[in-house]
Amino acid sequence: MTSNLVKGGVGGLLATAAMSAVMLAADRAGLMGEHPPKRIVRAALPGHKHLPKPGERPLAVISHFAYGGFCGAVFAAATGRREPRVPLGVMYGLGIWVVSYQGWVPSAGILPPAHRDRPGRQLTMMAAHVVYGATLVLAYNALRRRERSRATRTYRPDGRTPPITPPDRRREEAFSASPARSPWPAAHDGRA
Repeated sequence: MTSNLVKGGVGGLLATAAMSAVMLAADRAGLMGEHPPKRIVRAALPGHKHLPKPGERPLAVISHFAYGGFCGAVFAAATGRREPRVPLGVMYGLGIWVVSYQGWVPSAGILPPAHRDRPGRQLTMMAAHVVYGATLVLAYNALRRRERSRATRTYRPDGRTPPITPPDRRREEAFSASPARSPWPAAHDGRA
């Protein structure tokens, strides 16, 4: 279970990076205004919640990735041993968007509810959460498959050499079956 939580957390970090790319592209297109993570950190820091504060930008980046990693670990815990599909991830991402931008963020007075906010910002945030959910599932499943493939590799009998892939093993068996070409020394029969 802990291994899956770590994979979910890593998947969440990768998904947050993909989501952030969508947000930055929308910002360059003039759709965003201030980024919500920055507004959330600003409100959490001491002082007036709408006045800029020193250090809020790096703290916003750190907190955004931390929250994304945490949500990825929660997703891994919720899906258990099943391999989730992309539509489930998209629904999860949209669920995070609804709970945040129609729920606790407006309740805390940080941003207006999504239906009253800047249309460009909320459409961007909705799209970014779709990207988050899809990327989370793809990254999480890839990490789990990678671990499973490592666990099923076969190793040489001496245990000291690197893994052998099945075609290499067949070659080695054929090579060692031929006494004339055997890489191992012949057994000593006691004669000098």
